[in-house]
Amino acid sequence: MPLVLDQHDLYADWTIYLGGIGLVSQLLSQFLFKGKRWSVLVVAFVLTGTAYAVAMAGHYGAQLVHIEGVGPQGKYLDTGHHH
Repeated sequence: MPLVLDQHDLYADWTIYLGGIGLVSQLLSQFLFKGKRWSVLVVAFVLTGTAYAVAMAGHYGAQLVHIEGVGPQGKYLDTGHHH
C-alpha cells in the first residue's frame, strides 16, 4: 500500500502544481501575449499534463479505496483521535 499511496500523493501534487502553472500561463496568454497561437499551445500542453495528473491521481485513489481498502472499511485512516 505505501507505494500506491506515494504514487497517489505524487500525482496529486503534480495536479496542484500544473494547475497553478496552467492558470498563470492562461493569464499571460490572455493579457500579455494577446492569445498568440504559440502561447495558446503552451497553455494547452500544460493543461493536458494537468488532466493526465488528475486521471492518474484518481486511478491510484480508486486503487487505494477498492483494492487496498483505505477509507470505506475504516482501515488506515488518520482521524486525529487517539484512544
